[in-house]
Amino acid sequence: AGVLLPPIPLSVQPGGEETQQGQPPYLSIDHEQAMMLDRERELEMERQQQIEMERQRRLAEQQQQEEQERERERERERQREMERQKQIDMEREMEQQRLQQEKELREQRLRDNEEQLKKVYKEAVKGPQGTAKWQEVLVLASERLQYVCDDERALVMMARGTLELWLAGVGDESRLRDVMQRVKLLPDTVDLGYAINLHLGQQAARDGSETDVERYLGKATMARPGDPHALTSWGQFKSKQGRYKEAEELFLSILPDLMPPDMDISPDMADVLWRQGRYADALPHLQKIADTQGEGMSDDLLAKLIRATVDAQGMSAADSLLRRGLARDLLDVGLLIEYGRWLSSRQQDTDAMRCFDTAMRKMPGDKVGALPPDARETIARSYATQGRTQEAIATYQTLVGELDGTRRAAVWVKLGGLHIQLGAWGEAQSCYEEAIAVGSSGGAAGCLDAWIGLYEVGKRLDGLDLQIKCLTRLIALDKDNANQHTLSLARLHDRSGDRQKAMERYSQLSPPLCDLPDVIARLAQHAIDQKDFAGASRHYDRLLSHEPQNADYLEGYARCLRKLVTTQTSTPSDTRGGVAYRDEAIRAYERLLAVKPAMAEAHYHIAELSGGDYMDGGRDLSKGKKHVALALNMAQSPELRLALHYLGAKYHAMDDQHEEAMAHVRAGLALKATEAALYRLESLIWFRQHKHHDAYNSAQHALRAVKEDDPNAMTIKADLHLLMAQIADRTHNAPKLATHLDEAQKLGPVAVDAYLVPLLQGSMSMSAALAALPSSSSPSVDTSAVEALNFFNKAVELNATHPEAHTKMGYCMCVRGDAEGAKKALSHALELPGSFINAQPSIKGLAHIYMALVAAHEKGDQTPYAAYSHHMQQATALHGPLAAHVASLQATQSSSAGTTHKLSAMAAELTKLTDLYLSERDAQTLAKLLCAHLCLTY
Repeated sequence: AGVLLPPIPLSVQPGGEETQQGQPPYLSIDHEQAMMLDRERELEMERQQQIEMERQRRLAEQQQQEEQERERERERERQREMERQKQIDMEREMEQQRLQQEKELREQRLRDNEEQLKKVYKEAVKGPQGTAKWQEVLVLASERLQYVCDDERALVMMARGTLELWLAGVGDESRLRDVMQRVKLLPDTVDLGYAINLHLGQQAARDGSETDVERYLGKATMARPGDPHALTSWGQFKSKQGRYKEAEELFLSILPDLMPPDMDISPDMADVLWRQGRYADALPHLQKIADTQGEGMSDDLLAKLIRATVDAQGMSAADSLLRRGLARDLLDVGLLIEYGRWLSSRQQDTDAMRCFDTAMRKMPGDKVGALPPDARETIARSYATQGRTQEAIATYQTLVGELDGTRRAAVWVKLGGLHIQLGAWGEAQSCYEEAIAVGSSGGAAGCLDAWIGLYEVGKRLDGLDLQIKCLTRLIALDKDNANQHTLSLARLHDRSGDRQKAMERYSQLSPPLCDLPDVIARLAQHAIDQKDFAGASRHYDRLLSHEPQNADYLEGYARCLRKLVTTQTSTPSDTRGGVAYRDEAIRAYERLLAVKPAMAEAHYHIAELSGGDYMDGGRDLSKGKKHVALALNMAQSPELRLALHYLGAKYHAMDDQHEEAMAHVRAGLALKATEAALYRLESLIWFRQHKHHDAYNSAQHALRAVKEDDPNAMTIKADLHLLMAQIADRTHNAPKLATHLDEAQKLGPVAVDAYLVPLLQGSMSMSAALAALPSSSSPSVDTSAVEALNFFNKAVELNATHPEAHTKMGYCMCVRGDAEGAKKALSHALELPGSFINAQPSIKGLAHIYMALVAAHEKGDQTPYAAYSHHMQQATALHGPLAAHVASLQATQSSSAGTTHKLSAMAAELTKLTDLYLSERDAQTLAKLLCAHLCLTY
């Protein structure tokens, strides 16, 4: 425990020789002492550790011994607990056995009690056994309830027994009340039986408990339908509540067979009917009560009997009763006035005045002013009935200041009617207007009688505006006669010139008024004004169902159908189509001719419809020409004859009957030398005969005849310029062709369609476009060829169903080397119908020629015969100019099979054909194909 010294440097590492070099000897001794001290400390520490380990061992052994002792104690406690539980189980089992025995004994007693109770209750109900059985029921039920307090059936039996004893006069009312209170707590599913339900219902009726009344009396009536006691009590309760209708229904549901002899519900029935104001229905019951009272009936009963008799059988039947009531001063003022009016109507003036005097005597003041408004109104009506109009007016005028609402309006209406009787129309109008004003300000829907009276005034004064105003209001108010009012209003609007409103009203009519001929005729005319010819035709069809031979109806019907054909219009609801309209229009004109055979206009329209090209329905030119001839024999009007000659010329031209067509043209020009349409038609006839010079002159005449004030002048001129361009094209007059095409183009936006569509509809070869096609043997795609193709593309866009446009567009593609496009366009052309006047079979033949050329271009010089044979066969059959050329070839061919034909000469001839515009290469190719088809050598 000395002072720590600094370490002594050693010459070797720890564990080596502990010699110090260069140190004093005393330092070596201290070092050994220190080491000894450290060794002693280590030994002391080891000794202390051994002591602690021994102590811990002894402590663990002690704890182990204590735990073993506790475990032995717990085992002994478990044994003791098992003994105690065994004892408890034995005691519980003994107790359960005791309780089971008691339960079985009690259940046996309850079963015996239940059987006895059911038996006695059944005997008591069957009765009559007096009160003894019910006493026994009461005892048995009480005994059972002591053990089973919630036995609902036992409680019901006890309640029934208590009730029966109380009804017999030997029961306790307080006990009955207590038992019934317990019964009321039972659920609705428990059947209480008729007697208890009846008692509880009657008690509830006395207490005013509506819910219980409905509950118990309802169950009582379900138990015994038609039972008088339950239904009477229920009805009386309803009557007290003011629900007289329900009370009446309950009284009426009582079955007469169940009614006891001493029970009478006549007073109850009479009361509920009287309170409903159904005095007539109450009369039989009042008479029954009166029969029981005899001559000494009470004043109240007599008064009621009088009122009921008056309402049910009238004054005549109640006359004797009324006299008794008048003698006993039982009649009220209203009945006195009513009785007085009846007596007055039977010329019993003395008795009538007695009634009026009595009525006025009962009221203070003057004779009229003292009466209530109802009485004065009755007196005024009596005056009016007796023809005392001025007195009636004076009496009514005393009421207008006192009454309000609909009653005041009714008085004004009466005054208006009285003024009409006097011929005072102005005063009558004022009265009706006052009635309407009062009715409106009072919140009433409107005074119907006032509007009717005001309308009569308007008719008398011939005031259209007033009548229209009244009828408009009456349509809304008078639903029963709204149809008739609507018709009258429509006719008034017609008179006033307001057609739009008139048609609106006509269209609102319902049968039978909507089927009146004049109504249908007005609707038809309105439809025509609105350009709704389909609707107008349906109206005329309805008219013809009434009068099939009416010429005006037939003419209107035919005219509407013709409009539908010429304008090609229809309605979404009408799917008949143009052809059906045309055929129906022709039949209508034929029916009209059956009625009016000399009507030239009908023949003209049949001719126009038969030969017109309004739709793809086919033409009947022979029928058209026939009716043109018939109409010309009848027509007197120069305008009609001019139109007939135009039709005749057109139809004959379409049949290539050129002489007959020109005869009609000359006859028409003789009537009107400046008719542009006839000159144009003449030009077309010359053109079809290939007389191009005459055709050109006629077109010039037509161009000069066009009227400048004609709204279609630009279109007509454009059409004529294009016709002249076609003529110039056929005569190969390029300057005139360019001039006329330029003139057509200068007509502006209005004539754009007129420029292209006639090109498509005519037979023009469209040189302006095709002249730009290359003529060399090898196809080239230059700007001109592209423009030509664009031209035909635009033409197809304008009319996608024109075969000529598709055909020539296909050839443009062939020249450009587009074989697939060419075949597609030409195939489409061959599938289209020829729907225009000049779309002759030669167009399809031309398409077959171009299809053969396309096949030749695809296969080259080694083209198989099968690739073009069909097309060459169709081409030589359909294409007129080519067919003529083939015939010429066959006629000039030598019988020698070895004759050689120069292809160049044949190609030159082919290029001269009217509508073939071929390059030099294509002309030679076509010549080769034609020679191969005809088996010619070259």
